[in-house]
Amino acid sequence: MNINKITVINFGSIRFFEISLNDQISVIKTKYLSELSAVFDIILCKKTVSSLPNDWLRSDTEITAVVCIDNIVYYVNAMPNSSVSSALSVYATDVNGCEMTKQYLSLISHCAEQDAIESFDGCDKTIPLRLSWYHNAEEYEPFGFLEENSNHIANTKTFRSSLSKYIKTFESEPINNRKQYNISITQNGKFEISHLGSEEKNCLSKTEEKIFLYICFLNIAEFWSNIESVRNLHNADKPLLIKNFLEYLDESAEFEKLIKRSLMLKRQIILLYHVKNRR
Repeated sequence: MNINKITVINFGSIRFFEISLNDQISVIKTKYLSELSAVFDIILCKKTVSSLPNDWLRSDTEITAVVCIDNIVYYVNAMPNSSVSSALSVYATDVNGCEMTKQYLSLISHCAEQDAIESFDGCDKTIPLRLSWYHNAEEYEPFGFLEENSNHIANTKTFRSSLSKYIKTFESEPINNRKQYNISITQNGKFEISHLGSEEKNCLSKTEEKIFLYICFLNIAEFWSNIESVRNLHNADKPLLIKNFLEYLDESAEFEKLIKRSLMLKRQIILLYHVKNRR
């Protein structure tokens, strides 16, 4: 699944915004970080979308997108909901204007847990614990929470065996080759830092901390892609939305390797980069 183009009119602080996106990786430098984050969540019908601020929506608000799924182009339109003042309703048509909303929504309908881990904000310190949560959910959340959040997928034999295999076969990944910092995983699924040739602990730079979280995020996305493949759910692989990441990277970041690692997922990557208003 790829989002090819979005157009936003009169939404939040945006009066008009339009951009075409690359099928692999797009970097969007914008002062409208919050609004565009919401736009992508709306287009992708994420269950994690909450009510929007009242002053973001107006009668002339218009959000449109050109989306391609399995070589079929959908023209997606999000319009103000007449019955709920702080919500938008999503509709879709094909190139001929024929109604395709039901098919579109069916293809991008993921469980709430998948929707939650398809967006990286660079600040969620629980990411390294995500697989550990799947491994033993009751240590982290009330009984039944993960089951409900995953549409009961997390309790299936396929999910449990896939999780066990992913943890057991996980190969460490580098954070910083020069310092020999790698990511490893414990038997219960917790991502950790391994310091090869060093006894130092908790000495990552801000850049290295972000890279650690980002690679954990990519691995969780990879795990869910495996689940989709094994269960043959026929859902579209939504783009991964990356926020609050690029601005934290310094010259020590091996950026080309990060891009290569991201592309291994074979999913569209959208990086939102916040820029401040110029005075």
